[in-house]
Amino acid sequence: HLIPREKVRGRKKALNLRVEKMADKVVNPDGQDIFISHSFCIEDAEYVAGLVKERFPGINSLTINYIGPVIGSHTGVGTVALFFIGANR
Repeated sequence: HLIPREKVRGRKKALNLRVEKMADKVVNPDGQDIFISHSFCIEDAEYVAGLVKERFPGINSLTINYIGPVIGSHTGVGTVALFFIGANR
């Protein structure tokens, strides 16, 4: 199931919220490999990458990739996902 956790108005607010949630839940960001996946919205993925690099300068690497067809068929164009090791799900 894909379950909306919360809603915000505006694309930039939604992208900023991803990084805020990461800040709340990330465990020891220094040295982590961070991944961003997107569904045909590379500009938004790069924007999130910039925010992550600015907020967490000690990360090891940041990789941007496409969302696969299975998840993409459920989420549609414009999806941005941020992956990191966190305290809980």
